[in-house]
Amino acid sequence: MAIALPWYVLVIWANGERFIDAFFGYHNFERFTSVVNRHWAPWYFYFLVVLVSFIPWSVYLPAAIARLRFWQINHWRQQPRSSHLGLFALTWFVVIFGFFTIAVTKLPSYTLPLLPAAAILVGLFWSDHWTEQMYRSRPDRITTISYIVNVMLFGALAMATFYSPNWLGNEPEMPDLPELMQQAGIIVSSVWIWAGATIAGILLLCFRRGRWLWLINVVSLIAFILIAALPTAVIVDVQRQLPLRQLSETIVQVRQPTEPVVMIGYSKPSVVFYTERSVTFFTDIDQVADDLQKLASHKRHRKASSLLLLGRTLKLKETEIPPEKYQAIARAGVFELVRIQMEDARAGLKKSQ
Repeated sequence: MAIALPWYVLVIWANGERFIDAFFGYHNFERFTSVVNRHWAPWYFYFLVVLVSFIPWSVYLPAAIARLRFWQINHWRQQPRSSHLGLFALTWFVVIFGFFTIAVTKLPSYTLPLLPAAAILVGLFWSDHWTEQMYRSRPDRITTISYIVNVMLFGALAMATFYSPNWLGNEPEMPDLPELMQQAGIIVSSVWIWAGATIAGILLLCFRRGRWLWLINVVSLIAFILIAALPTAVIVDVQRQLPLRQLSETIVQVRQPTEPVVMIGYSKPSVVFYTERSVTFFTDIDQVADDLQKLASHKRHRKASSLLLLGRTLKLKETEIPPEKYQAIARAGVFELVRIQMEDARAGLKKSQ
């Protein structure tokens, strides 16, 4: 509270009811009770999210949780409190998982705070399991199943990576992503990493050395991060965020003192961050002309002679704004920045007019 509360006080002081309605009302209450921005998902959504976001360790979560015997209350009462780290991590995991499962709006990033708890659970599992295997010849059934699923997951990752160019091209802001990844050799390298992990895992199971799968997980995951994930992140940044940074710099340079900034199509808060300016977002393309007319007629913008409009070139063409009504300023990637005169916006920008 000492860290966060002063920030909330200052932001509410600066923005008043607008911040309360947007942050607490829209981004918290409405997201919990209704579907926001079409981010709907079935009740089992976060089971899949945790499986993917915690790969490859997620296959050991059931075994890690089962080994705690959390349902045996007397068992925990007999243990010293210093040994309750697993119970604490499980509570941490379940509370976050359950809360966002109940929430109506669902996004993968919501469950990021439970991943440290998952790491603690799996870490405790491997620590206990390694010690037990020093004195036992065979693991228990649930651990054996986890071994098999772990190796099968390696094979599935190899296949998914091999066929990934077929489904990576659906992102409108990164249409060239599959080609760029193939040119960089990321696809081939990823296939070899997971195929090699699959072969190594099969050999360990054949020779009953499953407890060494943790090493295969560590090596393959580090190799994938260094050889595939980091280069992919650079490509994604160049394709997705660099154009927004470039156009944000242009906005700072060309914006007139009273000129409002509007973004259409998608709401990109990063533009607010890069420009350090207030940005108005209009997401409904069919209503852009009407929304601009309302904005231009507002008393706050009476002194402005024009406005800056940012959006994807394709979305700009889908609006009812005739090309002769705006002045092209800059283009980067799939985005375009234009200027529209306020008198045109007030008079109406629909093609029929």
